[in-house]
Amino acid sequence: MEVERAGKGADPRAPDGKRRRPSRLGSWALVTFSVLAVALALALVGSRYYALYRDATAGKAALEEAQNLLQERGLDATALELATAESKLTLAEERFRAAWRRLDGDALAALGGRVPWMGDQLRAARELLAMGIEAGQVGRLGVDAAQEYREVRDNEAGPLSGRARTIIDRTRGSMTTVAEQVESIKARQESLPKGGLLPPLAAALRRAGQDTAEVEELVRTYQDAANFLPQFLGFEGPRTYLVLAQNNAELLPTGGLISVYGLMTLRDGHVEDMFFEDAVAFGERWLERTGSYVEPPAPLRHFLLKDWSWNLALSNWSPDFPTAARQALAFLKLGGGPPQGGEIDGVLAINVASLEELLGVVGPVEVP
Repeated sequence: MEVERAGKGADPRAPDGKRRRPSRLGSWALVTFSVLAVALALALVGSRYYALYRDATAGKAALEEAQNLLQERGLDATALELATAESKLTLAEERFRAAWRRLDGDALAALGGRVPWMGDQLRAARELLAMGIEAGQVGRLGVDAAQEYREVRDNEAGPLSGRARTIIDRTRGSMTTVAEQVESIKARQESLPKGGLLPPLAAALRRAGQDTAEVEELVRTYQDAANFLPQFLGFEGPRTYLVLAQNNAELLPTGGLISVYGLMTLRDGHVEDMFFEDAVAFGERWLERTGSYVEPPAPLRHFLLKDWSWNLALSNWSPDFPTAARQALAFLKLGGGPPQGGEIDGVLAINVASLEELLGVVGPVEVP
């Protein structure tokens, strides 16, 4: 009597002697189950992170809307426009914070963070969301500063230069905090890997770097103005400047032939005294009175002055403005110094291009 073994050594043939075939129903059931399991897992992950994605994209959109509004309108923004920008920045901060909390408290993300490459992606996403939160805060501080500027500009009398110190004093706190926030954002950016990030994360990090650089430049400009303007405008005592009006139709290295020179005294942001005179007439009077002669630079003597003395109108031969400014002061001193006496605190030079830039800022000016 023979006994058929079961298992590995079993005869694959049926009792009728035919070879058995694998069950197609069983194979398809296994495939179907696997597909359903993967689909279910993806659905769970998708629903798990859709809310995070939704919050992050909503925060980004609100931040960009506020940024575009503020860049387009600048200091000309109305109170309503500033309020609109502030509400969008607040919304951006809230949505970025919600997304950050979802990611930071997620157990699956915490587990993925232990995997080297995945950990870099998750850390970059978390830091970008934190940057979005801080960007919203920076924007609202900027709006606060703009609102302070508007209030001083619209409600206090006198020229804007006379209110410069008040504007600086009232905006200094907000701008100091902006500078601190920018440094925090830069530190986050520098802590992230320079390569190996997924394209969307890498693109977002590049955009964040560009935006941070723009804000950093604005902060530097503000800080330079805050340090320079009070002294320059005479808030710490009167300041007198030699003003050189250059004719850029007759080019010279610093912007044109000095056709007119002047002296201007500023006190507390106001012009206290002003005097202007023809620069060529000043040089001729000096030469007739003293008979002096100042050797010009060789090219200037050879091509233009010949035997004529170097003088105030051509003092800006050097393209280095501090050098040209010192030379102009030397000619002013040779000619007898400032008509009203006193010390000169600085030298300013303007030409028609300078006036065009100024009019672009202040708008048309009626001249009697």
